[in-house]
Amino acid sequence: MVRRLVEGTWRWRQLDDLRVRVEGFRDMSSCRTNSPFKVHSFVLEVPLSNNISKWTQPAVDNEARFFTPIRPPIKHNGFSYSCQYNFEFKPETFSKKGLNVLTFIEPSYARLVGGESRCMGSLELEHEGEWRAVSQKLWGQTEAAVVCRQLDCGPVISTDTQRSELQPVWRFFSDCDGSETALLSCGSVRKGKSASNVHVLCSDLLHPANISVAAEKTSTGVNPTVVYSPYSFYIICSVLPQFSGGHFSLVFTGVKNSGTLKQIAANHSAVFTFTSAEKSHSGNYSCIYHNSVHGHSFSSHSKEISIAVEDAEDVLLDDGVARDSDSTVCSGTLLVKDQSQTMMVTAQKKNWDMSRAAVVCRQLGCGSAVSTSIVQIPTVRPMWRFFSDCDGSEAALLQCGHVQKWFASDVIKVVCEG
Repeated sequence: MVRRLVEGTWRWRQLDDLRVRVEGFRDMSSCRTNSPFKVHSFVLEVPLSNNISKWTQPAVDNEARFFTPIRPPIKHNGFSYSCQYNFEFKPETFSKKGLNVLTFIEPSYARLVGGESRCMGSLELEHEGEWRAVSQKLWGQTEAAVVCRQLDCGPVISTDTQRSELQPVWRFFSDCDGSETALLSCGSVRKGKSASNVHVLCSDLLHPANISVAAEKTSTGVNPTVVYSPYSFYIICSVLPQFSGGHFSLVFTGVKNSGTLKQIAANHSAVFTFTSAEKSHSGNYSCIYHNSVHGHSFSSHSKEISIAVEDAEDVLLDDGVARDSDSTVCSGTLLVKDQSQTMMVTAQKKNWDMSRAAVVCRQLGCGSAVSTSIVQIPTVRPMWRFFSDCDGSEAALLQCGHVQKWFASDVIKVVCEG
């Protein structure tokens, strides 16, 4: 049989003698058969995330009930359950599968209106095709908890009954214990008029926070996101416009250390700047948005992202001596790697000086610059021409400069104290 939920009522359609039954939204399924022979066990199959999950249960009076750790997907058409059974006299042989396709309709007859979020405001119910505010003398946390759960708004924070103009309402009569998933599954309504209505405030009031990474030099589309030392990178926390004010916490968890940075929200966002990426910045990051609404504190979390820091290795000095690839050379001809090509570098003499050389030495970890010069080589050859906007304080050469393919016969040499 197939059962369909429409505003708390079920419609049945007979398929065959094998039945799959889903008890509302309480994650309980049952299989049974009308066979005259005694059934040994049932197998229930449910498709979950492109995989088939199976549960086996002994039969009692030719029926088995499964309390499965799943919930039928809301607004999902064609969600299929299947059952098989075997007899006690032949337990090694199972019947053919009895397949049932179920359609679930979300119980969307409740809403909170008049607030800054769909998770706060005056409660309205749709019944018999008509939306009305809800009134109840004994309304409390128990009923409000059901509303917040039904709207997927988290636990209830507060609820009350507020005065209003005399208006048509749904008078609500409750038998709820607070564990239900839909209000009309534990209560009943009838038409009436009232000068008061129910207000509910749920915990998932805020939109989820967002997190993103921007960097001067990065590898995107990979996990974890790679940023390169010593270039700067930025983590942006944001939230959709909803309430003014609030602040963001950036939570970091690394291999050796962890911590939290805080920043006041400006235009619903905050930018956390890391001026020079270091290996210690590798780890997991998430944003939390905090705000206070109607005297209650709320927060919303972003997803977690992973960042890995690697050495840029786009600048090096070559002294012509063969060494291990891990060795750092602190004196020689300047080479730059860009667009996967490593070539010598040329520049106008007036645009290359000790301040630019200082950036090279700092990036290589070679201390201060001792000297720099532009020297002639025997032939004209392809190389990078360096165009600068450096003032000497930068952490990486390409952080303040740009290279372009060129033909020249003079190259830059740098000597660092390291």
